[in-house]
Amino acid sequence: MNGKAWIIGLLAVVACVPAFAQLPDDAERKVIDRLMTRIAALEQTGRELHEKYPDSKTADVQKACKADFPDLPELARNLRGEAAALQTLAFKVHLSMAANDLVQCVDCLGTVTSCDGASASLERARDQMKRMEDYAKRQAAGEDPS
Repeated sequence: MNGKAWIIGLLAVVACVPAFAQLPDDAERKVIDRLMTRIAALEQTGRELHEKYPDSKTADVQKACKADFPDLPELARNLRGEAAALQTLAFKVHLSMAANDLVQCVDCLGTVTSCDGASASLERARDQMKRMEDYAKRQAAGEDPS
């Protein structure tokens, strides 16, 4: 529960940051892009898991699911740690939220609705990147005086 409180607090902080925050440097941008790609791939795998095992409440089905997808929860937890280490606050928040939802998305006892949450947070991160890029272009072109 502390993880969710931490993420909610981070989200509150990011709401106070201007939408035109500075674009991440090239090194961080590459890390963010790779992280977004890995989150999207793991979210898709979580959907496949829930499609293959729609009712994983019985012990036999859980055992089969965990045999087919043994490392997914650990991968999701690792992504959560990577997202939390980002320097750019907006991406730290959105990608931490996506990775947090992934932990349940890829768990055999989790639900596919967690995958929806991960997808929505990932989309917010993509939208944030586009807004930052657009702002940087306008500023470079001298269209934005700030």
